[in-house]
Amino acid sequence: MLAIVLALLTAFRVYVWSERLALIESLVPLGLAVGRWAAARPGAAGTLLRVAGPFAAIPLVILYFGAAEYARSWASDTYQGRLDFWEFALGRFASYYYTSLNNGASLLANSAWPTWTFEFTLEWLHRAPLGLGQPFSTLTGYAGRTFEQHLFTYQDPEFNSPSGLYAVVSDLGLTGAVVYMCAVGLLSGMAFRAYREGRLAGVLLYPIFFISFMEMYRYPYLGTARAFTWTCGIVLALLLARVLAPAPAPASASASTPEGRQP
Repeated sequence: MLAIVLALLTAFRVYVWSERLALIESLVPLGLAVGRWAAARPGAAGTLLRVAGPFAAIPLVILYFGAAEYARSWASDTYQGRLDFWEFALGRFASYYYTSLNNGASLLANSAWPTWTFEFTLEWLHRAPLGLGQPFSTLTGYAGRTFEQHLFTYQDPEFNSPSGLYAVVSDLGLTGAVVYMCAVGLLSGMAFRAYREGRLAGVLLYPIFFISFMEMYRYPYLGTARAFTWTCGIVLALLLARVLAPAPAPASASASTPEGRQP
């Protein structure tokens, strides 16, 4: 019942606020679980799924993107009557990625870096509620997002993704970005191993890293407030699982004697 309620609220969020990623965030854990189960099955079907599964999902992603963009952009005078639907969907889908890379490259070319303000890699900490984010912003010299001003000056504000590659370099420099990426790779590998072993921490954490790699060319997902909120939910789930874990059954008296005989 709770899963159904969550799915309905997510669909409402996607429709009202055009939060396309919200639905993907809710479906990725399910998709990973189903894919893990199906890929482990023996035979040609399992082999085909392991090889072609990720590529087969691309048309579905484009279809979902186009459907979500239909009411948002395609019906506007800018596109309506000038492009057919699939040309519009593919063009908009590709533009989100190449404009993100272009924005990030332009950011490095037209501003001093590294900034060490953690504008992109720790955005969630700057936006922390209850006054928790302000001390960190003051410490790092962060006076508000500068990326929007850069878009107004050099790029198009409509396409506002900085890329998850160049943005990290802007925050941390080349050396810091390499260290950051290595740390993310190490943690994601550990989460994947725990996921394959069926451990709860891996099952909960690995989908976040999976989405972060999906969004790598658009923006650093792990630095966003939505990723931090998800992580807080995971920590809460792990604490509840530990607190509510059933106590181990007491050993029977017969187990303490040879061959189960009573003393």
